[in-house]
Amino acid sequence: MSEPPLRVFLSYATRDRLTVRQVYARLAQVEDLKPWFDDKILLPGPEWNQEISKAVLAAHVVLVCFSSHSINARGMIDRDIVYALNAAVRKPELQPHMLLLKLEACEVPPPLSGYQSAHWFEKSGFDHLVTLLHDYRNTIPRSVWEKEQQAAAAPPPPPRD
Repeated sequence: MSEPPLRVFLSYATRDRLTVRQVYARLAQVEDLKPWFDDKILLPGPEWNQEISKAVLAAHVVLVCFSSHSINARGMIDRDIVYALNAAVRKPELQPHMLLLKLEACEVPPPLSGYQSAHWFEKSGFDHLVTLLHDYRNTIPRSVWEKEQQAAAAPPPPPRD
């Protein structure tokens, strides 16, 4: 039985949506990766925050996409990224791994500068990102994958009356 795909949550500033859509498209072509991009999955509405929280909590990796757009003049991180980061740290079991993807040459705020990163704007940036994702995948204990496979194979609970 093969392992389920590595779930990757794409966190980004709204102004970077077009570039992140390209990141999503490329990641979706990698067989053992399952990227989550709200632009492709969510419909507008009041459930947005709940769906984002669920997606972050279900992710193995939160890929934080940075550009000059995601950091305002005072060095504050875009609220969409902050929301994803806050949801990620509330995960009770296996916290999702955090990776940074620089969409262009830019400074990453000090609280996040220690995380591994790939550079989308470099020729080998995408390949480096996939390598980082696969390296992380290899650190996940087999018991986690087995638990996920069992949960996926379990019949759904009966409907409530």
